Amino acid sequence: MPVSCPHRSPVPLVTLAAIAVLGAAVVISPVDAAREHGILEWAQVALLTVTVLVAIVSAMCRPAAIDVLVALAAAAAIRAEIDLDRWVFGIPIVDTRFLTRSGAPVAARLAAGLVIAGIVVATALYAVRRRVELRGELRGVFRQPWGRTLVAATALLGIAQLFERQLGVIERMLTAVVPIPRWFLEESIELMGAAYCLLAVVQRFIAKRRAPSRDARRPSPIG
Repeated sequence: MPVSCPHRSPVPLVTLAAIAVLGAAVVISPVDAAREHGILEWAQVALLTVTVLVAIVSAMCRPAAIDVLVALAAAAAIRAEIDLDRWVFGIPIVDTRFLTRSGAPVAARLAAGLVIAGIVVATALYAVRRRVELRGELRGVFRQPWGRTLVAATALLGIAQLFERQLGVIERMLTAVVPIPRWFLEESIELMGAAYCLLAVVQRFIAKRRAPSRDARRPSPIG
């Protein structure tokens, strides 16, 4: 059963807060604000980390499938954003270049491939197992405040990933008029998407806590 929250949307406030962070980042570090492992990137990681935590807590009560999938997606975004596997192992293991690199040990490549495949298959099987619940919630996603926010977050993060080259072209055109740090446009969109993603899971958590349905309050086994 879809859950909703009737209160006024905090999206404008979150948007203003994100814009304030972007402005502060440019003032504090005008050159390195949008660079790899810069202020904006770590701000995204912080927002996505809290997103994972809130989604996990929200998944403790039914319906839980969307919370689990959002937590997994946010965790994957964190890994991609800061190359977590490179930090831990010294090399980017979750990378097709590593899997096809002839110089890497066969055992290591096989283990990495099995882990990646296992995560993908487990996520797909979970989604299939919860397909009835997912179908019911997704059918009314645009009627829920958290759903609309989550769709906006997904769209922003998708744009940043799919149109990275085009955003670079637009950024160079803007730089001719207004001096902005390199990669600022892409990082700004990603930061806004991460902020909306966190807002969506918070809205969903609050809506589930306030839902009159006993199913929304009943502990969920998640799996």
